[in-house]
Amino acid sequence: MKNHQLFSTSNKPHIVATSLISVYNSHVYGRYKNTLLPEKTDMHCAIITLDGTAKIIMKNGDEIPVNKMQIFFGQLSSILSLSSDCEHWHFLCYWFTPHNISLPLNESFIIKNLNVLEEDEDANKIIRLLQMQLDSKTKHANSMFCFKLLSYLEKINPIIQKSTELTDQIIDYINNHLESDVQINQIAETFHYSEKHIRTLFKTTLNISPKQYVDKLRLENVCHLLLNTKMTLQEIAEKYCYASVSHLVNSFKKKYGVSPSKYRTVK
Repeated sequence: MKNHQLFSTSNKPHIVATSLISVYNSHVYGRYKNTLLPEKTDMHCAIITLDGTAKIIMKNGDEIPVNKMQIFFGQLSSILSLSSDCEHWHFLCYWFTPHNISLPLNESFIIKNLNVLEEDEDANKIIRLLQMQLDSKTKHANSMFCFKLLSYLEKINPIIQKSTELTDQIIDYINNHLESDVQINQIAETFHYSEKHIRTLFKTTLNISPKQYVDKLRLENVCHLLLNTKMTLQEIAEKYCYASVSHLVNSFKKKYGVSPSKYRTVK
């Protein structure tokens, strides 16, 4: 069983920040999987969980959990579906096209001091305005949403800024220790965070795991040494803590499609 309101409009109000396209105010009871809007245009969405939990299922296979009092920003082209993980899930979903505004993509954030009753009431008010199908009312609805969107971004920006600063610090650490066997547990201990937090941080800020980042950086340095020095593969493998030359060669071929020796002669 499910009970939800849905209203869509093809009108495009002339607001600088966004053009609001559709709004869900949905209560889902029991486990429910909902395929989202058809992929006609690459719209953005803001999904706010007021009660209960769910997960956003991405087309690349990733599953992004969305808990109570969280907001998820995404792109239609990246989302496969959403699925509730509890008996009752109440969420708001705004679909819109952004204009001249920078948004996080395919990430979720905690929104502190979120008033569930006010959010619910505002969403219903926006839906009622759109249902009137009058240009002035549509513009009013879009203006309301723009104000809400900016307020959400204001609340999560400190989180994004803090995450970016921490990521930069960890990247500096990795650069300075690239010739040692850098492990996720060392990074976590150095910066006094859990390994899970470090992995989540890299996934949300760089869309890559810490290990993938270290491997990527090492191979970029290997490329530099191949082109600018006469170091042997054995020396390079030892310098960047590869278990063996064959390990280096296999990693390099997987990344660049050619062996290090071939890369050196071709380039």
